[in-house]
Amino acid sequence: MGQFNLHTSLSPNLSNLISKYLDGDSELRDLYKYTPDVDGLKMAAKGRADYPVDRELLVKVLKEQSQQSEYTTQESLAHIDRLSDPDVFTVTTGHQCCLFGGPMYFIYKIISVIRLAQIAEENGVKAVPIFWMATEDHDFEEINHCWVGSQKLSWESAQTGAVGRFDLKELEPVLGELQTLFKYQDEKIELVNKIKQIYSSQKTLAQATRDLCSFLFGKTGLVILNADAPALKMQFRDSIRAELVECISLGPVTKTSERLREMNLTTQVNPRSINLFWLDGGVRTRIERAGSDFKTADNTLSWSAGELLELVDTSPERFSPNVILRPVYQEQVLPNLAYVGGPGELSYALQLRSMFETHGTFFPMLVLRDMALIMSRSSVEKLEKLGITVEDFKMDYHQLEAEITRKHGSHESLVDDPEKRIEELLDKIQDDLKGFDETLGQSAETEKKRIIKRLEVLKKKVLKADKRHHQEELNTLRNIADEIFPGGVPQERMMNWLTFIDSVDQFTDHLSPHFNPFDQKMKVFISDK
Repeated sequence: MGQFNLHTSLSPNLSNLISKYLDGDSELRDLYKYTPDVDGLKMAAKGRADYPVDRELLVKVLKEQSQQSEYTTQESLAHIDRLSDPDVFTVTTGHQCCLFGGPMYFIYKIISVIRLAQIAEENGVKAVPIFWMATEDHDFEEINHCWVGSQKLSWESAQTGAVGRFDLKELEPVLGELQTLFKYQDEKIELVNKIKQIYSSQKTLAQATRDLCSFLFGKTGLVILNADAPALKMQFRDSIRAELVECISLGPVTKTSERLREMNLTTQVNPRSINLFWLDGGVRTRIERAGSDFKTADNTLSWSAGELLELVDTSPERFSPNVILRPVYQEQVLPNLAYVGGPGELSYALQLRSMFETHGTFFPMLVLRDMALIMSRSSVEKLEKLGITVEDFKMDYHQLEAEITRKHGSHESLVDDPEKRIEELLDKIQDDLKGFDETLGQSAETEKKRIIKRLEVLKKKVLKADKRHHQEELNTLRNIADEIFPGGVPQERMMNWLTFIDSVDQFTDHLSPHFNPFDQKMKVFISDK
C-alpha cells in the first residue's frame, strides 16, 4: 500500500471576503456569531441549547436510512444513538452526489468534518460528524462525471428532477470504462470491484452515495443524512409557509449583499422572492408568484394561494429549498454547531445571518474545510532541482517560467546593461534640449519612452530565446504544473480520489491525522509511488 507523507503547509489563495473573515476583520463581525476556533465551538454549544430540534424524530429517520445500507457500520449507528442525548450535537458538511465522489474536495470536506468532531470531543464538546447529501439538487451536468487521471468518465442519462432519485441502470458502461482504466493496476482491483458493487443498477444515486461514504469513512462514525425525507420536511413547514406568504428571505439577504458590495466584496448568491422549488417525480422547478397565486417557472403547474398552502401542510416533501434556504432547513432538523464548507460556500453563508434570525433559526459556526494537494515524490525532487518550491506556483505561470529561465541562465543582461547607458544618454539629451527649448525637451521625453519601450520588447525576445534553450527545464515545469493544476484548475477541484488512493486506510491513516479545519493551511502530501 502506498504511503502519503506531509511535505509542507501553504497559505491558500482565498477571496478578500474569506480572508477578512478568517482574519477576524471587525467590518464583518456582525455577519457571524461564532469565531472559527475552539472557543467559538464551545460558545456555539451553549447557544445551541436555545434552539431545540426533534431529536427523537431525527434519530428515527437516521436509523431507518442507515438500515437500508449494508455498508452502515456499528460506529455510525452508535453515533446516531448518541444524538438522543441533548448534550450531544452535530457538526456538518454537505455536497452534491457527484459520480464516484467527484473531485477530491468532496473527500476533503468529509475528512474535515470528521476531524472537527474529534477536535470538539478533545475539548469537551460532544459532537457527531454529519454528511448532508444534496440529493435534491437537479444540476445533473455538474455531478455526472469525474476525472480519474487524464480520463474523464461521463454518465449519460435522460432522467430529470432531483439527482438523488436517479436510478443507476444507465451507469454500466461507465463502470466498464473504470474497470478497463485500472485493468493493469493490481493494487486497484479490490477498490474498483467495490465501486461496481456500490453503484449497482438496483440502487438510486442517493443510495450509492451513502454506501460510498460509509465504505470510505464508516469506521470513523460518520453519519450520512438524506434530507429528501417527508418526516424531516414536516419540521420545515413554517419556513416554507413564511417563504411563500411573506417572501421572508429576500429582504435580509438583499440588505447584507448590498452592504458587502459597498465594501467592494464579491457576493456569491442572489436571493429570489421565493427560494423554493416544486419537487415531484422527475420535476424540480422554481415556484414563482403569479399575482396573488403561484405557478412553476416553466408554467406547467399553477395553484391558488389556498391550494399551495394546503400542500405545505399535507405534502411538505414536495417543496425543496434552494441554495439560500437549504442551510435553514439543515439547522431546523439537526442540533448543529458548525458547518464545514469551501470558500464559495462560506462566502454565501456570510450573506445569511440576518435571514436566519428572521426565520428564528440558529446560525452555526462557519468553518473553512481543509485544502490539500497530493504530489508524486519524483515531482517534488524535480522541483528541488529546478530551484523552486510548491509555494512558487502561486505566482503567474508565465512569471514562473521566466524565473526558471533566469535561474538557469538568461541573456537579458545583453540588453539590460546597454539600456542603462542609453537611458542615461537620453536623459542628458532631454535635459540639454529642455534648457534650449521646452517643446524640444518634451519631444525628447517622448522619443526616450519610445526607445525604452522598444528595448523592453527586445528584452522579451531575448527571454523567449532563452526559454528555447532551456526547454527541458520548462517541460519539466509544465508537467509539474499539470499535476498541481490539471486542466488549469486546482487538483482538488478536478481529480477523483481513485487517481491517488489504493486503500481506504490511506484516508484515515495517512491524510486524516494532518487535517485540522481550524489550521486554515493547504496541506501538501507526497505520495511514495
